[in-house]
Order: sequence, then structure tokens, then C-alpha cells
Amino acid sequence: MKHKTLYLGLDPSRFVLEVDHVPFIQIVPYPLQDVQAYFQNLAPFSDVLLTSRSAVLLFVDYARKVKQKFVDKQFFVVGQATASLLREFAVHKIFVAQQECSEGVCSLLQTHRPTYLFYPHAQQARDVISTYLKTCHLPHVEFALYQTQACVPQPLPCLQDYERVVFTSPSTVKAFFACYASLPLELNLLAIGPVTKQALTKALQDKGLTGQIHELKEVGL
Repeated sequence: MKHKTLYLGLDPSRFVLEVDHVPFIQIVPYPLQDVQAYFQNLAPFSDVLLTSRSAVLLFVDYARKVKQKFVDKQFFVVGQATASLLREFAVHKIFVAQQECSEGVCSLLQTHRPTYLFYPHAQQARDVISTYLKTCHLPHVEFALYQTQACVPQPLPCLQDYERVVFTSPSTVKAFFACYASLPLELNLLAIGPVTKQALTKALQDKGLTGQIHELKEVGL
């Protein structure tokens, strides 16, 4: 039976179509001992900014391990998928960016100015939010909580078997095009969010390829 949708991200459970899940990335957390000092000093922070489901899971795990409470804090998140996961941990004070990208988070922070912000993020995170926090002199502490690394599957999926490929982040775009030099002409490329679409467009241009790109709403890594 021909698989119709190839999903490259980490968690396809919220995706609208049935998919063949072949992750091209993996999350590599920094060990707790490397970031423990940040979490042990979590109490004074009134606000937390989390920009992925991976960040939520690691934040909750590490905060619990050092016995720091967080459910009463105010959270800023990049999208509904991230907010939904936070609610599973009894967090209810959540502000969600209307535009599900770093620029949308900056607009959210401008509207609901945090008092003292705790911002753990991926090592490869774009510097849009960091620059905004510094430029606006918002009291905050930020640090890298995890890395996103390529995870090349073996054997590689045969693209001729698919009607569409789902890219969930620029990291999936980079990992995918490191493995493929050409694409079937009829293949549809689905990019989750504007930043992923931009990365996908650039990758096609860099490779001298053409493709049918469609942008979808954020569903997380």
C-alpha cells in the first residue's frame, strides 16, 4: 500500500492526516547538571516563555526534579499546540501568540509585558526573541535547554511512494535536503508555519529545485 504523507518532525499525533512518521530530527537535552542552577532559581520569576512542545516537556521535567513549583506562573507560548500541552500540567495562565512564530511572540510580549521572564530555548533558536528582550530592556534570563540535531533514517524513505512531505521546522528542512538531491515533480511540500516555509523556499532555491509548497498552521515539532 502506498504511503501518502511523510512526516519529518517529532510528534505527528495532532496532524490532520494519517502519516508515515519518519523523524529526521531528534532533541538532545542538556543534562540537568548543566542547567540546574537556572531551575533552582526559578522561584523569583513571574513569567516563563516556551516556544516548543519539547521545551515544555523538558521545563516541566527539570523543574519537578529540583522541586520548583511553576503552575501559578504566567506563561507565554508560540502556539496552541504548546499551550495545549502546558494545560496537561495544570497550567492555566497562558498567553498564546496570534502569529505562531518568533515575531508573533514579540508582539505578544509587547501587549502583555512580563515582569521577570524565564526563557529556556533550543540552542539553534533564532535570535529574534533574544534581540527583542534586550532591546526593550525586559528583565529576563535565557539559556539553551536542548539542541535539535539531524537524525537520518536508514534506509531513507523513497519519495516516489509519497504524495506529500510535512516539514515541521527549519531543522527538518536542513536534515531532509542533506539527504536528497532531487524531488519527484508531483510531490507536495507542506511547511508548518511561515519560518519553515521560508527555510523550505530557500532550500529549493539553493538546490536549484522546484516544488509545490503549502503553508500550514503550527502543530509543534
